Amino acid sequence: MQQITPEQLAQWLADSGRPRPTLLDVREPWEFDLCRIDGSQPMPMATVPNRLDELDLEADIVVICHHGARSFQVAI
Repeated sequence: MQQITPEQLAQWLADSGRPRPTLLDVREPWEFDLCRIDGSQPMPMATVPNRLDELDLEADIVVICHHGARSFQVAI
């Protein structure tokens, strides 16, 4: 696992020479409805264990939440 800043993610997404990561948003649906990164995949944290088969675990996955605590828990 590697932590990146929002600025680093923005640079990554802007780099057309680099494959786009899977953006996994682990916030609750109401939070995702308020604000999200275009192209991100909603998957509330509590549902991740049962939905792992929906993810390409060989791809780069950036886990997103509001403050970083939930994304950190999912990533480890």
